[in-house]
Parts: sequence; structure tokens; C-alpha cells
Amino acid sequence: MIPEFLWVSYELNLSYNSLEGPIPEHLSYKFSSGSFWGNKYLCGNLPDFSPCPSTPINKLKIVEIILPVLSFLAFLALGVLLFLRSRAKDNIPEPNVKKNGDIFSILNFDGRIAFEDIIKATKTLTSDTVLGLVVMAVFIEHNYQVERLLP
Repeated sequence: MIPEFLWVSYELNLSYNSLEGPIPEHLSYKFSSGSFWGNKYLCGNLPDFSPCPSTPINKLKIVEIILPVLSFLAFLALGVLLFLRSRAKDNIPEPNVKKNGDIFSILNFDGRIAFEDIIKATKTLTSDTVLGLVVMAVFIEHNYQVERLLP
């Protein structure tokens, strides 16, 4: 490579020195191509020299730019996806679960209703209501036994 400070010289002969790379613009205008003969790896704007190839794109620079951008976009997409998913979970209505269930389910007790629920459900019952429920329970039990006996 030819150093930049040589622009102050009035005469220059760098022939046959095994130099390589581009000839600086200010030297190619000031000196003839004879000053650089014999350096087959030099390139530039002088006659008898091939033009310098355009600077290759540095793949490392591309990776340094694209990789962070793609990473950011991936994290952004993941964040949006998680946000939308959490909003969808918030919009799901919770099922209405009755603590005591249907009051008439006590008559068909199958073990699912807790003892405390039965006590809470029967606190407001009067003696007349309890007597009516007992009669109804006896009637239902009697019908159940009759249905079992019939073919």
C-alpha cells in the first residue's frame, strides 16, 4: 500500500516494488503510470492498470446489523403473543358454581353435597316444611321400591 504522505513529492518512482492495493486518487492525478510499473497487484485510475474492484460487502458487518434486529423482532413478536394470550385468558368467563347447589338435590342425595351445605340449606326451614319434605321423601322412596319390584 502506498502511504498518503507522498502527495508532497514532485517526482516519484515506485516501480517494481511488489506493491499491492489501490493507488491513492491524489497520486494517480499527479504522477504518470510509469511511476508505478512492475507492481502487478496495484490498481487504480491510471492507464495500464486495472480498475480497483468495488469494496466487498463485509459479511461480518451485515451479521452485526441483521442479527440484533432479528433478535429484537423475535422478542417483540414473543411479547405480543404472550400479551394477547394473557388477554384471551382474562376474557374467559368463570363458571358460576353454586355453593349449595339446587335445594331439591338434597332429596336425591348421592354423597356429593357436604354435610355443612345441608345444614345451611335447612336452617330456614320451618317444622311444616320439614314435615312436608319428610312426607315427600317417604313417597319418593316408596315409589322407588315399587318400581324396582315391577318388571
